[in-house]
Amino acid sequence: MRRRPGTKRRRGCLVIVCLATAIAIFLYGRINYLAQPYCSWDLKCYRDIAAASPGIDPSIPGPFAFRLLGPYVVGLLPIPDPLAFYILACITSLVLAGSFYGFLRYWGLRSEAAALTVVLFVFSKWMLGYTVWDYFQINDLLSLVYVLALVSALHKRAWVAFGLTMVVGALTRETSLLMIPVALVYLAEKRTLRQDWWKAVLASLPGASCFVLLRLLIHPPEQITLIAGFLKYWHKLASLDTWLRLLIVAFIPVSLVPLVFWRETVGFCKTNKHLLVLGVLVLASTMFAENNERLMAPAFLSFYPLIGTIIDRHLSRSRPTLWLLVAGSLASTFHHRMGRYLLPGNRVTMAMSLGSLFVVTIAAFMLRRSETRKQSNSGKGSARRASVARGEDW
Repeated sequence: MRRRPGTKRRRGCLVIVCLATAIAIFLYGRINYLAQPYCSWDLKCYRDIAAASPGIDPSIPGPFAFRLLGPYVVGLLPIPDPLAFYILACITSLVLAGSFYGFLRYWGLRSEAAALTVVLFVFSKWMLGYTVWDYFQINDLLSLVYVLALVSALHKRAWVAFGLTMVVGALTRETSLLMIPVALVYLAEKRTLRQDWWKAVLASLPGASCFVLLRLLIHPPEQITLIAGFLKYWHKLASLDTWLRLLIVAFIPVSLVPLVFWRETVGFCKTNKHLLVLGVLVLASTMFAENNERLMAPAFLSFYPLIGTIIDRHLSRSRPTLWLLVAGSLASTFHHRMGRYLLPGNRVTMAMSLGSLFVVTIAAFMLRRSETRKQSNSGKGSARRASVARGEDW
């Protein structure tokens, strides 16, 4: 049986995605979990959960006590927990990258554009890099897979798959629950909310029930409520530095590309309101916790399909621009605290990150300007030909 011409290309792009992910995993390295301050971070709670598996450690504080699935599975594996965490993080990263490529192909992007979009994603230190480096945050990685699976199930109206994913998501982290309002917005967007709302609600009930049940059965010694969390971190709303980290730094070096192609961005938001709502909800959730950039990771599904669309329709016309995208993304992966090869200090990290942002943004702007000139000249040429055809004298 002969293969279709595009099959070999799609498989080649998938191989590139997997290789790029493997390179990224290597470059991100591993956290020194025995040294300060890392040994007293959240990873201590996750290691304690794994150590108690298949039991439950009652001393784990909230909200970590409710984020069971990832560390619990690690604890069941017959290998030391640091190695088990790392192996599971590497496998999850590869699954995420490959699944994201498949999602973008289903979305309608060409193979090359989909592959490049995933490469930009895996080379983002805040979207993927942080949780690969701090591989004890396996729940964060799993949640990204679940968000992708939930959106895919939503697009296909696969409500059973949606419900099952919501359950495992609730056992892992709170992120999956954001998909409940996103599902309703999607149905409203497709004008089927009136007849299908009950399907979305019914599919969400098991996951929501699991989320509540965990909190009824587990009583951590310390627990910060949502209201207390917001009151503790509400000052972030008035911090320009926080907003820059959330909206710009988290997506370096392609953060400003949507502004350059603003018409494409407006059109994307109009036709994909559910993804816009997902991004807004993720942004709002960062106001209940201390971190900034890494908490924006679930918004990858709001941002990178837009980047992929821009690449497919505009940036793919210029090979130098594509290479600049890859080079800028690779340069922005390096950091002075996390990674296999550390930079000398914070100033060097800032210089490389902002430098890659500047180069990529200027390249996108120049390409957009070139397109505008060509369109303008094409319009003038068409007008001239029409005038000549009417017998007018130029």
